[in-house]
Amino acid sequence: MRVKEDAHDYRYFPDPDLLPLIVSEDMIRRVQESMPKSKQAQRQEFIEHYGFSPGLADSLTSSNATSTFAVSAVSGSRAKVNTA
Repeated sequence: MRVKEDAHDYRYFPDPDLLPLIVSEDMIRRVQESMPKSKQAQRQEFIEHYGFSPGLADSLTSSNATSTFAVSAVSGSRAKVNTA
C-alpha cells in the first residue's frame, strides 16, 4: 500500500465543488443569542442575583440537567433565597 502523506500527488488543495461559506453578522448574532449561558455565568447569576452560596451554586451548575432544572425552578422567583 502507498503512503499518501508523503506522496506529492496528495497535497492539500481546496475542493472545487464546494462553495465558499458566507456567514453574515446577523447570523452570528442570532446563534450567539440562542446559545445557553455558560456554567460560570449561571453560577455567578445564582450567587449574585439569587443570593445562593458558592457551594450551592457549584452543585446546581455541576451538570447540564441540574443546571437546566435549577434555572427553570428559580426563574419565576425574584426574591433572594436564604441558604445559610
